[in-house]
Amino acid sequence: MLRCQTMRGLMLVSIFLLHAASLLHAKTMKGTVCTVRGLLQPESDDQDIDGDDKTDLALNPGMKAAVFNRAKAIEGTGVGPNIYISDEKGNKIYVLDRFTGTVTLLAGTGEAGYKDGIGSSAKFKSPSGLAVQSLRTGLCVSDRGNHAIRIITRESPDKPAVVDTVAGSDDSGAGFADGEGPNALFNHPEGLAMSPDGSFILVADSGNHRIRKVLLSKEDKNLVSTIAGGNQNRNVTYSQGFNDADNGVNSSFNRPTDVAFLPNGEEVLVVDAGNHAIRKLTLSTGAVTTIAGNGNSGSDNGFGTNATFEFPMSIVISAGGKYAFIAEMEGQRIRQLHLSTGQVTTLAGTGDAGSSDGTFLKASFNMPCSLNVIDSRRLMVLDYENSAIRVIAVQEDNENSIQDYCAMPSSMDDNLELKMMLSSYNDEL
Repeated sequence: MLRCQTMRGLMLVSIFLLHAASLLHAKTMKGTVCTVRGLLQPESDDQDIDGDDKTDLALNPGMKAAVFNRAKAIEGTGVGPNIYISDEKGNKIYVLDRFTGTVTLLAGTGEAGYKDGIGSSAKFKSPSGLAVQSLRTGLCVSDRGNHAIRIITRESPDKPAVVDTVAGSDDSGAGFADGEGPNALFNHPEGLAMSPDGSFILVADSGNHRIRKVLLSKEDKNLVSTIAGGNQNRNVTYSQGFNDADNGVNSSFNRPTDVAFLPNGEEVLVVDAGNHAIRKLTLSTGAVTTIAGNGNSGSDNGFGTNATFEFPMSIVISAGGKYAFIAEMEGQRIRQLHLSTGQVTTLAGTGDAGSSDGTFLKASFNMPCSLNVIDSRRLMVLDYENSAIRVIAVQEDNENSIQDYCAMPSSMDDNLELKMMLSSYNDEL
């Protein structure tokens, strides 16, 4: 269901993809609550999308919603309709069209395994992080259970997706080794970040407590290198710590789970989950500095290292480049980091596990695990234990924006409900 309370400031919405029978009118007066029926949560543990690998949620009243076993990551470019979702326990990769609500199975049989090939026959094992190379080139996947980096390509929408392994392999299991793609080793890789030019990805190699770089060109043989972490123990698989340094060799992390490029393309933010901190990595020098958090678990707001986090999991940069948003998987909150001042505040969440919609500090999450900026006014949250996609939006206190935000169409001609909910606003966060 879609519920939104139209009050001033930040609003939290659960987006449970809609079907035709849900399209009822909704009041648009200030202060009212609009509710549209629909469901994203699974009705049973084994329910899933099957058939022709495509479910048109808007035009099929019999299908309540797409069902994800345990969705782990959500990724989109902000350009075009596609939003990609990795289903960790379902071992599949899906595409959500944010304008129509159509969910399509892109790759994966659903059976845990390791197999390249046509998307419908390819196999993954606990796929996690995602990174879009470009609209037409490929989608990188951190295949966490196989300790590998995979890429999904598709020549055109009418042709099947193809899955290939870029680096790592399940044959050797978890380990640590740099080198050409097939010879490199990872240990439960998680978050990915695509370079601005699409030539390489950064990998949060969680089990190795390192940040790795993977070249995506076959001419470069998909070379893998370590750019930060390990605390000088370059050949040791497990080497965690909490150490800033002026070069990557001397720095250390404790279970990094996500990475995100800053707008300058030269610096990267790292979610150092085990240290409850946000670190900054400068690619040109390898320097690592802690910009928020101090190694202690908590929920304190404040500036820089005076703030605390509780197992942060995911990070994304706002469309305007002013903020970083952080999902705390154990803290049950979405935090906001002002990149210029270093101020950390709580954006949404009570801190207690739940599934309530409402204004930002009254809403609740249950293990939020991934974030994606849709546009300058919309932030998607993957709510792991609730099996839900949530949307945080800024809403002004005037009737026009309330109308745009809450009103549902009387027909499904253009599937306007998702267009209105996810459409771009001019102001930037």
